[in-house]
Amino acid sequence: MVAAFEGKPIELVQVWGESDFVRVQKNLIGHLLMPTASAPDTRRHLLARLRLN
Repeated sequence: MVAAFEGKPIELVQVWGESDFVRVQKNLIGHLLMPTASAPDTRRHLLARLRLN
C-alpha cells in the first residue's frame, strides 16, 4: 500500500504470519545497516516503516 509520512512517499507492507514478519524485519534491518550512496535517505525511509509497525 502506498502512503506518505511527513510528506515523503512510503510503501506499507502487510505480512501474513509470524515467519513473514520476521523475514521482513530482518530484511529491513539489513538494509538499514548496509552502506550505500543513498544511505541517509534509505535509513530515514526504512525507519519510518519500522515506526509504523
